[in-house]
Parts: sequence; structure tokens; C-alpha cells
Amino acid sequence: MPASQSALPLLGQPAPAFALPMVQGEMISLEQYRGKQTLIVWFSRGLACPFCRQHMARLQLGYPQFQARGAEILQIAPNPLERARVYFSEQRLVFPYLCDSALMVYKDYGLADKGFPQAFALDILSVTRGVLTEPRAQIRATTSDLLGRDVIDRAIYHSTVAYEQGVFIVDRQGIVRYVSVQGPVGNIPGNETLLRELEKIA
Repeated sequence: MPASQSALPLLGQPAPAFALPMVQGEMISLEQYRGKQTLIVWFSRGLACPFCRQHMARLQLGYPQFQARGAEILQIAPNPLERARVYFSEQRLVFPYLCDSALMVYKDYGLADKGFPQAFALDILSVTRGVLTEPRAQIRATTSDLLGRDVIDRAIYHSTVAYEQGVFIVDRQGIVRYVSVQGPVGNIPGNETLLRELEKIA
């Protein structure tokens, strides 16, 4: 269930600045959109989460409508950049996918870590759902995320860290105009809800 907007401290305040590397090949900063576009900033659980992949697909379907209203979507995920580039090398991303492997921007936006044992349970749920619904994608995502010399660190991360998801709409002046926070595998607001909120800003 989305958290009450009135209880969230960022609502109505300047969005915390950030600059993060993008899977598509460059750094992206919040500042570069100021005065140009409204932003929908989605903090997701990452490429190994089938729930997040489903949310991505839904946002991609609605992307032309968001663009028509002068909005860009920025997806922020905790994946290491090179792993994300391996996973998405055979896919076309329609909006920027930014990597915050240190989780600093998650913290700046007030998103909480549910920690162990919730993280361990959620990871089992996530992997099970992925294997049952999209086995090839889940195997590829898990392999991409754990491949490398830090495999032990990544395995520990998956079983002990579970940051909340957050969806923030930031207007052209850099002010947070909408906030919705969900659990790590919760449903983010639907496209119709986000389009309504964009209309309010317009």
C-alpha cells in the first residue's frame, strides 16, 4: 500500500540532487532536466527481480503517453553497472536505467532497508516467481547479477538487503510533487495514476 503522501518529508521540497551512471552509456544528473522535463523517478529492486521487470514492461507500454505530457522516466536500481550492461546487452531500454550500487541515492530519498530476515524471504519469493513465470529471464538476470569476483558479496546483499521501492514525480523546477513508497516487491502506482498526477502538475 502506498505510504501517505502527507507523511513523507520530501513532498513539496526540492528533490535531492544526484548523478548516476546509465546502462545506456553516460552519466545522468537530476540537474540536467531542470527547466526542461518533469521526471518520474522510480527506485526499483533491480534486474534480478521479476516483479520489477513486470513494472518495467508496464511503464514501457505507457511511455509514449508519459512523453506526450513532457515527462521522462528514470529507473534507479542497485545493480552494479557492468552487470546491468551485460543483462541488458540484448534488450532495448526505452528510458534511462541508472545504477546506484552504493544505495546512496536510495538513502537520500528516505527509502528504508527492511534487512534480514525479510530480505531473505523476499529473495526466495522473487526467485521462485521468476522461475515459474519467466524462467529464461530469471536465470539470465540472476547469472548477470551474481557473475564476477564479488559473487559472495552479491549473494550476501540479496539475502540481507531489501530497500523499499519509491516513485517520485519531480517537476521542472526540481520540486517533488508526488511520492509513493512500496515494499521491495510491492506494486508501484499504475500508469493511469501517474498520468493523472502529471495532469495535476500541468
